[in-house]
Amino acid sequence: MELGPLCPTCIGMLGRRDPEKFLTLEEFEAALQRYPAPVFATDEELHRQEEAVYREFGPDYCYDYYEATAIPRSELE
Repeated sequence: MELGPLCPTCIGMLGRRDPEKFLTLEEFEAALQRYPAPVFATDEELHRQEEAVYREFGPDYCYDYYEATAIPRSELE
């Protein structure tokens, strides 16, 4: 789900409301400590990379790549 940029208050509220779906504020802050900057500088750069991977490897690889690079919640505690 893409909500766009969120303030800390909103992140905390979403995490309390549905912790199965959203990070808690504490988990979000732990992720920021580990990954303080985005991998891609712009949305356009991200989309170009996604399209290149999709063209070269297909949709199944894109999903596998996403799953392999996702940060497990257990690593944020």
